[in-house]
Amino acid sequence: MSSDQTRPTLAASVEVTPKQIEKDPSVLDLIPPATRTYLVDIGAMSAPAWGAVAKTLVRKGLEPVPHIAARRLSSHAALEERLSAMVGEAGVRDVLLIAGGAGAPNGPFGSTVDVLETGLLDRYGIRRIAVAGHPEGSPDISDAAIAEALAWKAAFAERTDADMRITTQFGFD
Repeated sequence: MSSDQTRPTLAASVEVTPKQIEKDPSVLDLIPPATRTYLVDIGAMSAPAWGAVAKTLVRKGLEPVPHIAARRLSSHAALEERLSAMVGEAGVRDVLLIAGGAGAPNGPFGSTVDVLETGLLDRYGIRRIAVAGHPEGSPDISDAAIAEALAWKAAFAERTDADMRITTQFGFD
């Protein structure tokens, strides 16, 4: 057995903004193939643009994991349009579902639970769903509310075929 065959597989991921890709697409060449590449939702992209940027990642051999920030969505139709574009253009099957830091919702979704309850992720074939973990707490939500939300999400994963995981410990350096 060669030394390459005995190395453990790394499950690291990276996060990029669509603007980083637009400004310098060669940044994607620095990411190893098949890496989960989270796409930050900064609230300024149209649904077709989300589909296009996800497709760019696929062309580079990466696995796009777009953020879906619940509180930034203006309507059910906006969520459905984004999912349709990402799945149709790039075959997205994995997302990071977050509430988003917006104080007040821009539409009907105040939390990730609201998005999960629509059934739209399932309807579009998205079965791998990451949710935010807050091991050190969050200024936006109480510790009790965090625990309650995680319990609800665990129950959701048990009663559906969703492959859910908690994503945390982001590094910004």
